[in-house]
Amino acid sequence: MAKNKLPVESLAVISGKGGSGKTVISLGMCAVLSEAGLKVLFVDCDTATHGATYFFEAELDAHKGQVSCLMDMFGKDAKLHPLQTTIGFDFLPSTNDPASSIFVESQFMNHEGSLNQPSMRSIAKTMLDEYDAVVFDCQAGYSSVARWASEVSQRHLIVLEADAISSSALRVLFLHIGKVLGAHNTWQVFNKLSEEEREIYEKVASGTFFANLPPLPFDWQVKAAFATCRVPSVLSTDSAFGLGVLRLMHTLFPGSRTQLRCLENRTVGNWYDDISGNIKRLETTRQGLSRISHRIESIRDFAMYLMPMILFLTTIGAVLLLKSAPMAAAISDWLDSRSTVAIGFVGVLTMMTTMVLMWMMRSRHRVTSEDKNLEKIDKDLTRFRTLIATDPRLREYARKRLNPSAKQLLDTLLVMHGGLNETVQGGSSDTMVQMEHMRNLRTAISEAEALVSRMDRMPDEIDSDLRERIESCSNDFRLYSHHFEGSRRKDGQRISNLIRGVNEHLIRIMGND
Repeated sequence: MAKNKLPVESLAVISGKGGSGKTVISLGMCAVLSEAGLKVLFVDCDTATHGATYFFEAELDAHKGQVSCLMDMFGKDAKLHPLQTTIGFDFLPSTNDPASSIFVESQFMNHEGSLNQPSMRSIAKTMLDEYDAVVFDCQAGYSSVARWASEVSQRHLIVLEADAISSSALRVLFLHIGKVLGAHNTWQVFNKLSEEEREIYEKVASGTFFANLPPLPFDWQVKAAFATCRVPSVLSTDSAFGLGVLRLMHTLFPGSRTQLRCLENRTVGNWYDDISGNIKRLETTRQGLSRISHRIESIRDFAMYLMPMILFLTTIGAVLLLKSAPMAAAISDWLDSRSTVAIGFVGVLTMMTTMVLMWMMRSRHRVTSEDKNLEKIDKDLTRFRTLIATDPRLREYARKRLNPSAKQLLDTLLVMHGGLNETVQGGSSDTMVQMEHMRNLRTAISEAEALVSRMDRMPDEIDSDLRERIESCSNDFRLYSHHFEGSRRKDGQRISNLIRGVNEHLIRIMGND
């Protein structure tokens, strides 16, 4: 672990411009972690607009003089006394007086241009002793506090909106703190998208600088919740926002993945699995009934076609026989001498005809009964599917369960593997060709990172051959990572970190961690 990193699960939420929704996402993450049973500290690092501090303004007023703030921590050895929120996590406000406080960064700078951090080390120790996770909600754009939070956090999340301004603002932010943000521990997410836009951005693998995480659901219910100072959580039945946040947190908080998965199963996962199981059973039953009904219909259609043919042929034969006088006389004499046999023959023919007619009537009744059962099954299937489509949490969970196929995963890894192999072996001596090749390699690594980071398990249809090939890629990636780390390339360490990030996700989803 890096020298200055906090020894607990920690995340800095940053953005290039204001209004992207990072405070909303930070609040949602803290609520989810708290519901998962973790002790969480939420730190408002926005010393300019104090967004999260205003969110808890009513609770802070009720505990005035009892809560410390982030501004008090810089430059002196202040004690950590956070607000215990009604939501379930602890909160450290940026200031105790948003209306009048002004944070002058230069007062707390050292000769290197960084914040003096002797007191922050004691805060870090307190975080280690008392908290399982820490979330820093940073000021939009660049600030020394945002840089400090990014330096001490294990991972970073950049919140973007789908517009050109956000992309430009991110480039400016990257110029200031790009060295702090590693490609292996930084992700970006597009926020405030419509459902139609989410479908598109879910498929965007690589981002402007970092891999993309699945975009969050953001609708009028989310806006209404935060407008009334409520945080939609996983337990909220009227919003999928909490479940969407939890979906990101499998990547951002890997050490808490077990607790997060238990929370997910407890709140909606088991419910979804029950409904999915019912749908599968009903579909299997429906297929069986459809086959039986189709078979009966086929036999009945054949019998209905055969009976008129038999009657027609019998009638034609009788007419031909009766028209031939010698033949008719011979048949009459034969019947007179064998009247019992004739009567028996007629009786058997009548009985067989009656049995066929009765079978046809019974089959019609059975088909009618099966049709009623099929109609009932169709109604149940519609009911369950409508429930998944209309309940926000089930709909979001169903979106998450659309796991990439094993073939798609392997194809993506092989593209990355081929690019790495060509880079190691040398390739073209043309500088322009080499630059183009490196761009393609970084794109391939970013796409692989985006794909595996969204997966919380190996695809269901994986077979032994595919698993062996994926594990072989993973083993090779470990060697490539060491190769680039020890190379003299300027970007060697960066490429090594990118490869290591992909491989860590592979090891996780294969269950080898």
